[in-house]
Order: sequence, then C-alpha cells, then structure tokens
Amino acid sequence: MHLKDIQAREALDSEHYWPRHGSMSNLEYLGICLAGEVGEICNVIKKHSRGTIDTEELSQYIGQEAPDVLIYLVMLVEALDIDLEIAYEDKKEYNEQRYRTST
Repeated sequence: MHLKDIQAREALDSEHYWPRHGSMSNLEYLGICLAGEVGEICNVIKKHSRGTIDTEELSQYIGQEAPDVLIYLVMLVEALDIDLEIAYEDKKEYNEQRYRTST
C-alpha cells in the first residue's frame, strides 16, 4: 500500500468515525493528536530507559502505538493536500545533496 492510499483511507475513516467533528479540517486538533501519540511513545521509551519495562514490552507497546502516529500524520498532511510520498522523496533528495560526503 502506498502512502497516498493510506492518506485517502484515513480521510474516509475520519469522515465515517467523526462526521460531525470535521476533524480532517481542524489542523490544531490533528496536531495535538499527533503530539499526544508521539508523547505516548516517548513515555514508554522513558520507562524502558529507567528499567521499568523490558525490550519486549517496549517493542509491543510501540508496535501498538506507532500506527496511531502514522494515522494522525497522514490525516494532517491529507488535510493540507500534501502528497507524503512526494514530500518524502523530495526530502530524501535534499538530504542526499546536503549530506553527501566526498570521497
């Protein structure tokens, strides 16, 4: 599945799940949701760092939460009509030029 397909799917799902909230057009809401999901992942990494949970628990938790980060990210870029695949390729090209080492 391509990122653009995921973006379109999440836009449809958002309209289906929250038809009255207009969450796809509420950039502040999407940004806060994205930050919250990333924060949840950072919090569990902190717990792993201090030894409260082991690597298996960390991996399991991140495996459950990372899709939420992806969902809110693609909803945000879809709301702004950004093709994430193209943006990704453009950034990779930029980084290749910027960080290329001469040999």
